[in-house]
Amino acid sequence: MKFVLSVIIVVLLAFLPFAQQGDVQCVTYNEDNSSFPTSVCYNWNQLPTGELFVSGNAGLYRFDGVNFYHYATRGRGVSISTSVADKNGRLWCNSFHGDVYYMEDDSLIRHPISNTIRGLTALRLMNGRLFLYTEKTLFEIDPESLEINFLREFSMIRTLFEANNQAYLLNSLEDNQTEVVNLATMQS
Repeated sequence: MKFVLSVIIVVLLAFLPFAQQGDVQCVTYNEDNSSFPTSVCYNWNQLPTGELFVSGNAGLYRFDGVNFYHYATRGRGVSISTSVADKNGRLWCNSFHGDVYYMEDDSLIRHPISNTIRGLTALRLMNGRLFLYTEKTLFEIDPESLEINFLREFSMIRTLFEANNQAYLLNSLEDNQTEVVNLATMQS
């Protein structure tokens, strides 16, 4: 047993230098691009038009294949946690400050619901429907009117997910039970 443990430790130590994190550079063909201005990126989203957006600690950036262009330079628009394109191709974002944004005419616009939502939010596109949720509240975003409509309050939203082309929500109940809610039954 000690021999097996010793072999495992030696193998792990041999591969340890390969597991260290290094700097990442973006290269297109043989051109060095301007580096992304933050060491933490949370997600990327490519619109149907081909535009690529990267969100991170420093805000939201559009990448044109050569350079990054910044959309939020200061204030609460910094620390964009997620970006999602709705079924019409409009980009929606949220921040770690509880703010919700959408892209309009190449500008990042803060949605008025940001004044009422306190805390972290998450965005999820499922079956063509764009959902915004907090720890306890579920909303749906209407891509036509830009309205964010309240759907329902829950005990504790754990996650939204898709299975068999259906959208579901996991709700933790107070008695250590989990409720699975089919979102097809919910309309805004």
